[in-house]
Amino acid sequence: MKKLERMLLMNWHNFSLQVIPFEMITFLTGKNSSGKSTIIDAMQLVLLGDTSGTFFNKAANQKSTRTLQSYLFGEQGDDGEAGFMYKRSDHFMTYVALEFHDTELNSYFTASFAAECYKDRSFSHMWFIVPEKLPSSLFHVNDVPMNREQLKDYIRQASGEWYQSNREYRAALLAREGAMKEKYLSLLRKAVPFTPMNDITRFITEYICDVESEIDVMAMQSDIRKYTELEHDAEIMKSRITRLEEIGKSDESYQGAKEILRLQQYIAARAAADDTEHAIEENRALLEKLSEENSRNSENLRLLEAEIEELNDEIEKLRRELYSSDEKK
Repeated sequence: MKKLERMLLMNWHNFSLQVIPFEMITFLTGKNSSGKSTIIDAMQLVLLGDTSGTFFNKAANQKSTRTLQSYLFGEQGDDGEAGFMYKRSDHFMTYVALEFHDTELNSYFTASFAAECYKDRSFSHMWFIVPEKLPSSLFHVNDVPMNREQLKDYIRQASGEWYQSNREYRAALLAREGAMKEKYLSLLRKAVPFTPMNDITRFITEYICDVESEIDVMAMQSDIRKYTELEHDAEIMKSRITRLEEIGKSDESYQGAKEILRLQQYIAARAAADDTEHAIEENRALLEKLSEENSRNSENLRLLEAEIEELNDEIEKLRRELYSSDEKK
């Protein structure tokens, strides 16, 4: 469900800066001209994405003389001679923003109307949607309302989108609201105006059945059958979704066990590799030790061989001396 949480009005008729919270059921009460219709018209502006103003002040059951310009500049009435008086006459920015909470996804988005208004009472407007709550700054920079360039920078940083045409904005908003159809907008227009209910048949045909001709009972019965079939299909789809969710959970468990096994295999292989590396290091150290001992033994052997050779030479010398002594005798 997309639940309306808060509404921001900045420079909208008599509202300079106001944040209005909403609950599931919200009552707007007050004396005449206290601003109830002004709030509802601002809400319709953003929900309908329509700047024509044909729906303004319908909630008050009055013939509307209000326009978007009168709301932006704060038209106060006609004094007869000087014409209409306005609350705002300088260059300023107007913001009307609705903050929504997606209760299923627990996410937020804000749909907004912004208008840059000039001293000659002309204005240029834009729409934008950002995937977050109303900013804590309430679209202010250093206590001054954001201008168009600052606003576009904010929208880019918030990963939002802005729209110059009403049609583009309406399509984006309907998609955000859950792929709603355009018919929803016409029904919303009819739901807001308050008129005494004097003709039940007219009320049903205009506000419930949304047809201008006589009620076609056969078509209604056919629609009811189709709705029943769709309800049955929805139950089947819900069952399939539940089964798919169970399969998804089983797959998650399988993938988790598979990942644990892979990790354990890696740890075992790493441990075996560490043991092998340790054994190689030990054998390498032993080989170096044996190589050093071999070098020492080779040197000792060389020295012994040299010593033996010297002894053999000494023996041979003594043998010759002995032989020479025997001949003299």
